[in-house]
Amino acid sequence: MELRESYREGLKLAWKNGSFGGRLSRSALRIFTATCFRETSGEYLSRMNADYILPPIGYYYSLFHIGVAMLYLDYKTETKEIKHTKEKPLTHRKIIGLMNRKLVSRKFISKEFLDLLSRMKQLREQINYGFHGVHMLTKEEKFHGIEEEERIFLGTFLNEAYKKTGDAFDEAFEYISLISDAAGEKDNGKTIGGGLSSIISSSMEDLGDRYMSDDVNARVFCYLADKDLFV
Repeated sequence: MELRESYREGLKLAWKNGSFGGRLSRSALRIFTATCFRETSGEYLSRMNADYILPPIGYYYSLFHIGVAMLYLDYKTETKEIKHTKEKPLTHRKIIGLMNRKLVSRKFISKEFLDLLSRMKQLREQINYGFHGVHMLTKEEKFHGIEEEERIFLGTFLNEAYKKTGDAFDEAFEYISLISDAAGEKDNGKTIGGGLSSIISSSMEDLGDRYMSDDVNARVFCYLADKDLFV
């Protein structure tokens, strides 16, 4: 993963002259939200290892939000492209298209990131709207009725999903680190990485206790601390 020199110069200018605007806070909140979805899904599966309804939804949203977080840090992506309005509703399909054009095409993230996101999106939609998502993951990908082999196949996929989404998150954090290093410090010594950490810390204090159990809170804290995004 590399940044072209022209991109680096544009990024430094955007960061130091203040035109980054509210990108930092929006990205930080998306990172926090993504981590909460992922760790909640992981905790749920560890406790209810035969219940496969909710984790696919959580894993999908974890990838979706971490993708949006990266888009906010791409200074060439205009914030209006990511903003949802009544006149211009922001669909998930549009966001995935933006990730492909802005992130995958520049090799900031891999095609495998989007493949996993798309697979989770497909499963999430089937569970949300038709409640037959298990059939999207059979080898034949046909409707056969709920059979034991399908359930085993889905269970294996979801048990691997925590690691797979973790690999995708690692790509995202590599990109975030690259952006922070390339942008450098402002005159006051502030960096993108430091700013993200500060906002995430506040979010953890304000929202963590309100919406998550102690066990999930601990998982989120440990994960973000391990990524140096909680100070």
